Amino acid sequence: MVDTKFVKCPHCNSDVSEGRLTRHIRKVHSPLAEAKRQLEQEAILARKAKAEQMRQKVSCPTCGVLVALGQVKSHMGTVHSAPVPADLLRKMGEAPPVNRFRSASEREEYWRRLERGEDPKESNDLFDRTRVLQGGLFGLGKNRRH
Repeated sequence: MVDTKFVKCPHCNSDVSEGRLTRHIRKVHSPLAEAKRQLEQEAILARKAKAEQMRQKVSCPTCGVLVALGQVKSHMGTVHSAPVPADLLRKMGEAPPVNRFRSASEREEYWRRLERGEDPKESNDLFDRTRVLQGGLFGLGKNRRH
């Protein structure tokens, strides 16, 4: 039987074999490992906070029954056969994202202007070629680009 000599780690006082001490320090106490451990702890705290939030009781906007926030989707679907209201979706953190662009080309133009250093804010000029006015056939609006 090989007799292994253990030493105390100077950082955490755990018993580590003498040959593995440098590896232990490099893997467990390096700045990268410390940062990873910190991120994992923050993720655990965020999950706990989310779970606590989902246990919070809210009043159903349709029938007034108190329901846990995590059960609102199930309650609305089974009892009312209705979608979840947007305000409750926002509380749950599941609100649909609001898209500020009407098309992919508009989004690309925004980023091009930003790269060129131009102010990407929309103009209020009525005769600006990128403006779409209300009205037109099928509610599509009058496009001033042509």
